[in-house]
Amino acid sequence: MAVITGAGSGMGQACAVRLARAGYQIAALDLSAEGLRATSQQVERARARCLALQVDVADEHQVDAAMARIGTELGRPCALALAAAVYPPPVTVAEITSAELRRVFEVNLFGVIYCVRAALRLMTGGAGGRIVLWSSTGAHVSKGGMAAYCASKAAIESLGRTLAVEAGGYGITVNVIVPGTIDTPMIAGTDLQRYRDHLPARHVAGPDEVAALVEFLCGPDARYLTGSPIVIDGGFLAMHRFASPP
Repeated sequence: MAVITGAGSGMGQACAVRLARAGYQIAALDLSAEGLRATSQQVERARARCLALQVDVADEHQVDAAMARIGTELGRPCALALAAAVYPPPVTVAEITSAELRRVFEVNLFGVIYCVRAALRLMTGGAGGRIVLWSSTGAHVSKGGMAAYCASKAAIESLGRTLAVEAGGYGITVNVIVPGTIDTPMIAGTDLQRYRDHLPARHVAGPDEVAALVEFLCGPDARYLTGSPIVIDGGFLAMHRFASPP
Protein backbone atom coordinates (compact mmCIF):
# COMPACT_ATOMS: atom_id res chain seq x y z
CA MET A 1 0.00 0.00 0.00
CA ALA A 2 1.26 3.46 -0.90
CA VAL A 3 0.52 6.81 0.77
CA ILE A 4 0.84 9.80 -1.53
CA THR A 5 0.47 13.48 -0.67
CA GLY A 6 -0.29 16.14 -3.23
CA ALA A 7 -2.24 13.36 -4.92
CA GLY A 8 -4.95 15.60 -6.32
CA SER A 9 -2.96 16.83 -9.32
CA GLY A 10 0.37 16.88 -11.10
CA MET A 11 3.17 14.59 -10.00
CA GLY A 12 1.32 13.31 -6.94
CA GLN A 13 -1.67 12.27 -9.01
CA ALA A 14 0.56 10.63 -11.60
CA CYS A 15 2.32 8.67 -8.84
CA ALA A 16 -1.00 7.49 -7.42
CA VAL A 17 -2.19 6.21 -10.79
CA ARG A 18 1.11 4.61 -11.75
CA LEU A 19 1.53 2.82 -8.43
CA ALA A 20 -2.08 1.66 -8.62
CA ARG A 21 -1.35 0.10 -12.00
CA ALA A 22 1.68 -1.58 -10.40
CA GLY A 23 -0.58 -3.28 -7.87
CA TYR A 24 -0.54 -0.93 -4.87
CA GLN A 25 -3.58 0.10 -2.89
CA ILE A 26 -3.53 3.89 -2.65
CA ALA A 27 -4.09 6.35 0.17
CA ALA A 28 -4.36 9.72 -1.59
CA LEU A 29 -3.98 12.91 0.48
CA ASP A 30 -4.62 16.40 -0.83
CA LEU A 31 -6.26 19.67 0.13
CA SER A 32 -8.46 19.66 -3.00
CA ALA A 33 -11.64 17.58 -2.79
CA GLU A 34 -12.15 17.97 -6.55
CA GLY A 35 -8.62 16.79 -7.27
CA LEU A 36 -9.06 13.79 -4.99
CA ARG A 37 -12.23 12.79 -6.80
CA ALA A 38 -10.38 12.83 -10.12
CA THR A 39 -7.51 10.79 -8.68
CA SER A 40 -9.87 8.26 -7.10
CA GLN A 41 -11.60 7.71 -10.43
CA GLN A 42 -8.29 7.10 -12.20
CA VAL A 43 -7.00 4.78 -9.47
CA GLU A 44 -10.22 2.80 -9.48
CA ARG A 45 -10.06 2.47 -13.26
CA ALA A 46 -6.68 0.82 -12.63
CA ARG A 47 -8.59 -1.68 -10.45
CA ALA A 48 -7.01 -0.55 -7.21
CA ARG A 49 -8.59 0.70 -4.03
CA CYS A 50 -8.23 4.41 -3.27
CA LEU A 51 -8.76 5.91 0.16
CA ALA A 52 -9.03 9.63 -0.57
CA LEU A 53 -8.49 11.95 2.38
CA GLN A 54 -8.77 15.74 2.30
CA VAL A 55 -5.82 16.84 4.45
CA ASP A 56 -3.76 19.98 4.95
CA VAL A 57 -0.31 18.49 5.54
CA ALA A 58 0.71 21.66 7.40
CA ASP A 59 -1.68 20.64 10.19
CA GLU A 60 -0.03 17.89 12.24
CA HIS A 61 -3.33 16.87 13.84
CA GLN A 62 -4.95 16.33 10.44
CA VAL A 63 -1.93 14.32 9.34
CA ASP A 64 -1.95 12.14 12.46
CA ALA A 65 -5.69 11.48 12.12
CA ALA A 66 -5.35 10.63 8.44
CA MET A 67 -2.46 8.23 9.03
CA ALA A 68 -4.34 6.52 11.85
CA ARG A 69 -7.30 5.99 9.53
CA ILE A 70 -4.99 4.67 6.81
CA GLY A 71 -3.52 2.16 9.24
CA THR A 72 -6.97 0.99 10.29
CA GLU A 73 -8.48 0.72 6.81
CA LEU A 74 -5.53 -0.23 4.61
CA GLY A 75 -2.85 -1.48 6.98
CA ARG A 76 0.87 -0.80 6.97
CA PRO A 77 2.23 1.42 4.17
CA CYS A 78 5.15 0.00 2.24
CA ALA A 79 5.65 3.22 0.25
CA LEU A 80 5.36 6.91 1.09
CA ALA A 81 5.63 9.53 -1.66
CA LEU A 82 5.39 13.12 -0.43
CA ALA A 83 4.69 15.40 -3.39
CA ALA A 84 2.60 18.06 -1.61
CA ALA A 85 4.13 21.52 -1.83
CA VAL A 86 3.37 25.16 -2.46
CA TYR A 87 5.15 27.26 -5.09
CA PRO A 88 4.53 30.89 -4.11
CA PRO A 89 4.74 33.98 -6.31
CA PRO A 90 8.17 35.67 -6.24
CA VAL A 91 8.82 38.03 -3.34
CA THR A 92 12.16 39.27 -2.06
CA VAL A 93 13.46 38.54 1.43
CA ALA A 94 13.16 42.24 2.23
CA GLU A 95 9.44 42.20 1.37
CA ILE A 96 8.21 38.74 2.39
CA THR A 97 5.65 38.68 5.19
CA SER A 98 5.82 36.36 8.15
CA ALA A 99 2.57 34.72 7.02
CA GLU A 100 3.98 34.02 3.55
CA LEU A 101 7.18 32.64 5.01
CA ARG A 102 5.36 30.40 7.49
CA ARG A 103 3.04 28.94 4.88
CA VAL A 104 5.90 27.87 2.60
CA PHE A 105 7.83 26.18 5.40
CA GLU A 106 4.73 24.72 7.05
CA VAL A 107 3.75 22.89 3.85
CA ASN A 108 7.09 22.22 2.17
CA LEU A 109 9.12 21.21 5.24
CA PHE A 110 7.04 20.77 8.39
CA GLY A 111 4.30 18.99 6.45
CA VAL A 112 6.85 16.48 5.17
CA ILE A 113 8.15 15.89 8.69
CA TYR A 114 4.61 15.43 10.05
CA CYS A 115 3.81 12.87 7.33
CA VAL A 116 7.04 10.92 7.77
CA ARG A 117 6.71 10.93 11.55
CA ALA A 118 3.16 9.59 11.43
CA ALA A 119 3.91 7.04 8.70
CA LEU A 120 6.97 5.65 10.47
CA ARG A 121 4.76 4.65 13.39
CA LEU A 122 3.14 2.21 10.98
CA MET A 123 6.10 1.33 8.77
CA THR A 124 8.74 0.44 11.36
CA GLY A 125 6.83 -2.60 12.57
CA GLY A 126 6.94 -4.43 9.27
CA ALA A 127 9.23 -5.67 6.54
CA GLY A 128 10.82 -2.43 5.40
CA GLY A 129 9.55 0.14 2.99
CA ARG A 130 10.30 3.09 0.74
CA ILE A 131 10.06 6.84 1.32
CA VAL A 132 10.40 9.35 -1.51
CA LEU A 133 10.63 13.09 -0.83
CA TRP A 134 10.42 16.00 -3.28
CA SER A 135 13.15 18.61 -3.57
CA SER A 136 13.66 20.92 -6.56
CA THR A 137 16.44 22.25 -8.74
CA GLY A 138 15.71 25.44 -6.79
CA ALA A 139 17.58 23.85 -3.88
CA HIS A 140 20.75 24.10 -6.02
CA VAL A 141 20.29 27.11 -8.32
CA SER A 142 18.19 29.91 -6.93
CA LYS A 143 16.83 33.14 -8.33
CA GLY A 144 15.69 36.36 -6.76
CA GLY A 145 12.28 36.29 -5.16
CA MET A 146 12.25 32.56 -4.38
CA ALA A 147 14.26 32.43 -1.16
CA ALA A 148 11.59 30.73 0.97
CA TYR A 149 10.74 28.08 -1.61
CA CYS A 150 14.37 27.31 -2.45
CA ALA A 151 15.41 27.16 1.20
CA SER A 152 12.52 24.84 2.03
CA LYS A 153 13.58 22.45 -0.71
CA ALA A 154 17.23 22.56 0.31
CA ALA A 155 16.10 21.56 3.80
CA ILE A 156 14.29 18.55 2.33
CA GLU A 157 17.54 17.20 0.89
CA SER A 158 19.23 17.45 4.29
CA LEU A 159 16.20 15.86 5.93
CA GLY A 160 16.30 12.98 3.44
CA ARG A 161 19.88 12.13 4.34
CA THR A 162 19.12 12.09 8.05
CA LEU A 163 15.98 10.00 7.58
CA ALA A 164 17.92 7.48 5.50
CA VAL A 165 20.27 6.95 8.44
CA GLU A 166 17.49 6.78 11.02
CA ALA A 167 15.16 4.50 9.05
CA GLY A 168 17.76 2.20 7.54
CA GLY A 169 17.73 -0.15 10.49
CA TYR A 170 14.07 -0.87 9.79
CA GLY A 171 14.73 -1.78 6.17
CA ILE A 172 13.33 1.53 4.93
CA THR A 173 15.09 3.48 2.21
CA VAL A 174 14.70 7.26 1.87
CA ASN A 175 15.51 9.12 -1.33
CA VAL A 176 14.85 12.63 -2.61
CA ILE A 177 13.91 13.38 -6.19
CA VAL A 178 15.03 16.73 -7.59
CA PRO A 179 12.67 17.72 -10.41
CA GLY A 180 13.36 20.57 -12.75
CA THR A 181 10.59 22.10 -14.85
CA ILE A 182 7.74 19.58 -15.05
CA ASP A 183 4.57 20.31 -17.01
CA THR A 184 2.08 20.43 -14.12
CA PRO A 185 -0.68 22.82 -13.01
CA MET A 186 1.72 24.29 -10.44
CA ILE A 187 3.60 26.14 -13.18
CA ALA A 188 0.62 27.04 -15.37
CA GLY A 189 1.49 30.03 -17.54
CA THR A 190 5.20 29.22 -17.80
CA ASP A 191 6.68 29.46 -21.30
CA LEU A 192 7.59 25.78 -21.65
CA GLN A 193 8.78 26.21 -25.22
CA ARG A 194 11.63 28.35 -23.90
CA TYR A 195 12.78 25.37 -21.87
CA ARG A 196 12.36 22.96 -24.76
CA ASP A 197 14.51 25.23 -26.92
CA HIS A 198 17.37 25.47 -24.43
CA LEU A 199 17.45 22.42 -22.16
CA PRO A 200 20.01 19.80 -23.23
CA ALA A 201 17.18 17.23 -23.34
CA ARG A 202 15.14 19.51 -25.66
CA HIS A 203 12.11 18.25 -23.75
CA VAL A 204 9.98 19.15 -20.75
CA ALA A 205 8.87 16.10 -18.78
CA GLY A 206 5.30 15.36 -17.86
CA PRO A 207 4.20 14.09 -14.45
CA ASP A 208 4.20 10.44 -15.53
CA GLU A 209 7.94 10.55 -16.26
CA VAL A 210 8.53 11.56 -12.65
CA ALA A 211 6.07 8.90 -11.50
CA ALA A 212 8.12 6.29 -13.36
CA LEU A 213 11.16 7.26 -11.30
CA VAL A 214 9.13 7.10 -8.10
CA GLU A 215 7.83 3.65 -9.04
CA PHE A 216 11.42 2.45 -9.46
CA LEU A 217 12.47 3.94 -6.11
CA CYS A 218 9.54 2.18 -4.43
CA GLY A 219 10.43 -1.18 -5.96
CA PRO A 220 12.78 -4.03 -5.05
CA ASP A 221 15.50 -3.03 -7.53
CA ALA A 222 16.15 0.17 -5.53
CA ARG A 223 17.01 -1.54 -2.23
CA TYR A 224 20.66 -0.35 -2.32
CA LEU A 225 19.74 3.24 -3.14
CA THR A 226 19.13 5.43 -0.09
CA GLY A 227 20.03 8.87 1.19
CA SER A 228 20.42 10.11 -2.37
CA PRO A 229 19.17 13.17 -4.26
CA ILE A 230 18.16 12.06 -7.76
CA VAL A 231 17.95 14.82 -10.35
CA ILE A 232 15.35 14.67 -13.14
CA ASP A 233 15.65 18.03 -14.90
CA GLY A 234 16.47 17.62 -18.59
CA GLY A 235 19.99 18.88 -17.96
CA PHE A 236 19.00 22.16 -16.28
CA LEU A 237 21.57 21.95 -13.50
CA ALA A 238 24.26 21.10 -16.03
CA MET A 239 23.92 24.52 -17.62
CA HIS A 240 22.59 27.04 -15.00
CA ARG A 241 21.07 28.89 -17.90
CA PHE A 242 17.86 30.37 -16.53
CA ALA A 243 18.93 31.62 -13.10
CA SER A 244 18.13 35.35 -12.96
CA PRO A 245 16.96 38.10 -10.63
CA PRO A 246 13.19 38.69 -10.35
